[in-house]
Amino acid sequence: MAISNIVKGVKHKFKAFKGKKLKEKLYPIENEFQDVNQAEAAFIESRQKLLNVTGWSFMEGINSPFTLYDHSGKSVSGEVKTGFFIKIELPGIKTENWLQVTGIKDEPQLAEFGIHPSKVPEEKYFYR
Repeated sequence: MAISNIVKGVKHKFKAFKGKKLKEKLYPIENEFQDVNQAEAAFIESRQKLLNVTGWSFMEGINSPFTLYDHSGKSVSGEVKTGFFIKIELPGIKTENWLQVTGIKDEPQLAEFGIHPSKVPEEKYFYR
């Protein structure tokens, strides 16, 4: 029974890696602040970091470049938008990893976006 659960887990992770299954990941962080103003300021800063994908490349502990592309295939900076593409180049691996942004929630107390693995966009729509 335990071995079959391990095998199922490995199969799911492999399908997620190949883009055939979703791999939901949440990274919750809790902080306590002295007052509402400090909490709001920290949220605004965190929101900006989250939605500025190209800025991830310069964060401490990150060794991979993240590049954001718009609908027309132009490399852009600024905030991510639905339909945009993200290219990730992992260290030591010579392939490009592509994601497409599938949705964004940007509310006063919530900021998140969904991504799915993507093939390299077709050249007729996307020029590098």
